[in-house]
Amino acid sequence: MERRDDSGDRWLLDTLRSVSRVVAEDTDAATLATRLPAELVGVPEQTAAWIGYPTRSPAAIRIRTASDSLPDQVSVEDGLTRQALSADAPQICAAADCPEHQQLVETGAISPASTAIVIPLPTLQNDAVVHLYTDGDCTGTESTEIIDEIAALLATGFEQRETARELTRERERLEQLRSLVSHDFGNPINIAAGRLDLVRTECDSEHIDHVESALTQLEALADQGLLFVKAGRELEAQTELELATIAEECWEFIDAPADALTVEEMQVYAEPERLRMLLNQLFDNAVVHSDDAVTVTVGALADDRGFYVEDDGPGIPDRDLEYVFDRGYTTVTERDGNGLALVEEIAGALGWAVDITESNDGTRIEILTAVW
Repeated sequence: MERRDDSGDRWLLDTLRSVSRVVAEDTDAATLATRLPAELVGVPEQTAAWIGYPTRSPAAIRIRTASDSLPDQVSVEDGLTRQALSADAPQICAAADCPEHQQLVETGAISPASTAIVIPLPTLQNDAVVHLYTDGDCTGTESTEIIDEIAALLATGFEQRETARELTRERERLEQLRSLVSHDFGNPINIAAGRLDLVRTECDSEHIDHVESALTQLEALADQGLLFVKAGRELEAQTELELATIAEECWEFIDAPADALTVEEMQVYAEPERLRMLLNQLFDNAVVHSDDAVTVTVGALADDRGFYVEDDGPGIPDRDLEYVFDRGYTTVTERDGNGLALVEEIAGALGWAVDITESNDGTRIEILTAVW
């Protein structure tokens, strides 16, 4: 687009160039989100910038990354954050009319600015927004068009990084599947072939049982392979789900009637089938690794970062913590050892992360639904 030399728009053009520079760099979405606020205030007219998202509370807006030291959240009933997300378009107004800006000024977190610009980033987890507070003049003839260009550039930048993350994850998933077929299938096939040779010379032999066992193992491995493929396929429609409802439904199918489940009420934005797969694996993992009845607790992590699944079973030895997500790791000989590897695969498909943290008793798996 050809632009005339309008001094009122010049600072916005500098902002557009600044955003273009940081978006062009080869970084992941989390790094881009971290760097962006500091890059925005590199233009002299800008006073502060941050990225955040609304929480389950009607008033709380979580601040995830910022150009300066800001509080963890602001609490406003009807701010520009939700207005921008609802309209799916940038919002521009006098900073004095922006509740988020005013609260940060009143608490001394930032200096007052003249204009607030809020840009939605619906491609990010949690439907995030960029808040930019500036003393720049927004009355120029092309101001709105330039701000729309900035918004489009940011959306494209984050979409490209999400696509790159998905491609990387897909390559890793296919490598896992290749390994599953070429290596894990190879051993039982060789066993079956060897025993069949013996059968040919020893009719009605006991070795037939070994062949049957090997073929049963092959069937189980094939099922695991299908689960990995299913867990990593392209996401379908996601929606707000009641974690307690889904968890209780999954628990009904666990073969542990004497065991107990406790779930904290919270909402999770996910694909229903994928969330059920994840909980099924975690519940099953907790039950089969305990000789006695086990209590499983599902609760929310602090700061809306996700949820945890914790049990009071025997736990995982410290020496093994770095291996638990490796495919094939297990402390139960009858198990294939793919449970937590599959959990990590499912979480990755949803854009989440998985971690194991210290627990007084048993095992605590944390599912991080907000990873930046």
